Amino acid sequence: MANDQRNLNNTFERIDVAVVEQALDVLARCRTVWVIGMRASYGIALYARFILNMLKDDVRMLPVGGLTVAEEVANMVAGDVLFVVGFRRRPEQVALIQKLAQETGLKVILVTDLSAVDLARHADFIFRCHAGGVRSFDNYAAPMSLINYLMTRLELRLGEAADQKLRKIEDFHSQLEELSRH
Repeated sequence: MANDQRNLNNTFERIDVAVVEQALDVLARCRTVWVIGMRASYGIALYARFILNMLKDDVRMLPVGGLTVAEEVANMVAGDVLFVVGFRRRPEQVALIQKLAQETGLKVILVTDLSAVDLARHADFIFRCHAGGVRSFDNYAAPMSLINYLMTRLELRLGEAADQKLRKIEDFHSQLEELSRH
């Protein structure tokens, strides 16, 4: 538990509020958000996509089962955003996808650890998280918390548009009887 707290403190002490605001502006204005994370980063990226999907109308996860990444990257257009989660032992393909995205005119938001060099070269906004574990496994308390912080701030930034989307989702939950009432 002490390690989690240390990672959280070290991460949030170094967050640049100006970079947060700029990244939120880009997220708020874009048409489509593409989210990517591979290996251990996939679960964190999936959480980001889960929240983004409740706030924005077009959020897509990469890679999609059954398709190659190239088939999805071909759908990216200038003005979209690529939201990358990339922690250590990440495939080199992630940096290549970022490079292609930037060349296409996307802004790239990167949530990563302190070791990312290749990924940082192809990112417009970088959020570095402390993720050191006690033993063999990395600790993802800080990136999960950071994503929660960013998404909460995005919800506030979007205001009534986010409220309308959330109400629409809740209405459909009720109509489809998807969620337990208990």
